[in-house]
Amino acid sequence: MTEVSHGLSQLHGDVGNWIGNMIRIGYADDLLGLLVMTVSMLAFAFPGLYRRLMFLPDAVTDDSQIWRIVTYAFVHLGWVHLTVNLLTLASFGRTLAVLIGGGGMLLIFVAGSLAGPLLSLLRHDADDVRGGIVGASGGIAAMIGAVAFLQPKSTLLLGFLLPVPMRVGVMWILVLSIVLHVLGWGKRIWHFGHATGLAVGILIGHAINLRLIHF
Repeated sequence: MTEVSHGLSQLHGDVGNWIGNMIRIGYADDLLGLLVMTVSMLAFAFPGLYRRLMFLPDAVTDDSQIWRIVTYAFVHLGWVHLTVNLLTLASFGRTLAVLIGGGGMLLIFVAGSLAGPLLSLLRHDADDVRGGIVGASGGIAAMIGAVAFLQPKSTLLLGFLLPVPMRVGVMWILVLSIVLHVLGWGKRIWHFGHATGLAVGILIGHAINLRLIHF
């Protein structure tokens, strides 16, 4: 048993070192994308896992299933939802990793993913999440918001067609997401999560520019 325990401990250390090295040499975005894709595909195959990982506020507050405020970001509604998020993650994740490093990129993704669920738990009218929420959009929105303030001269294809200055495009998406959430339009899209993710990314990007945060 001692040899087995030692072997498992060694394997755990080797895997941890490998992941750390991958993040340091610039593959954090690839690892994140691979994790999102793998977990989503497993959830497609096993509906019970899908339901176990999605964000359900009542399950968090009543049953202490706190992991749901993070794991929901790694499962998706279907292949189209997953593909769009993976492509966006690949683009902005790589850009952000180059600007501030892989570790900083991962932290911004996690912060953006946490923002929507945590704020929803504080709201008394959070009917938009009662049926469950899935998707990496909140974390990806935080990446986009951060890039907009760290690389302000870049452009954003608004609606995948219209090139606009990055900051202008991000602020437009933020305002639009808030308006759509308030009006209750587009029930299948979690506009609140997009808005909170963008806001978190904008705040972190601005804080980095002001040298209030260092990665």
